[in-house]
Amino acid sequence: MREAESEAEAHQGLPFEALLDALQVERDPSRHPVFQVVFEMDDAPPPLVELPGLGASPVALDGVASMFDLTLTLREEGAELVGDLQFNPDLFEDASMLRMLGHFQNPASKALPPTQRKRSTACPC
Repeated sequence: MREAESEAEAHQGLPFEALLDALQVERDPSRHPVFQVVFEMDDAPPPLVELPGLGASPVALDGVASMFDLTLTLREEGAELVGDLQFNPDLFEDASMLRMLGHFQNPASKALPPTQRKRSTACPC
């Protein structure tokens, strides 16, 4: 593992296009050339913007298009693990995504002591 990590670090300056050419990846402008699914675990809170004389606060955006077929982002907010799911509605139905979240939520909640388990009200899984 360390050898692979060292090799990756040695080539981190390689342009992405050169990597795709070397791998002879077939290009399709409607898809990302390497992967279509992203899982992110944000372990740091987003930075707060401070502007002299102005107030600023984060705003949740509904209907933001995903750059990938499926993106699941999780983050800790206090003692809770919360997340966002973005998906391509041309590929997935809402019911399928709710079912997938339920499959994820069930094992994750079993890892917590019973006093800390809480089902999300946003996901009727």
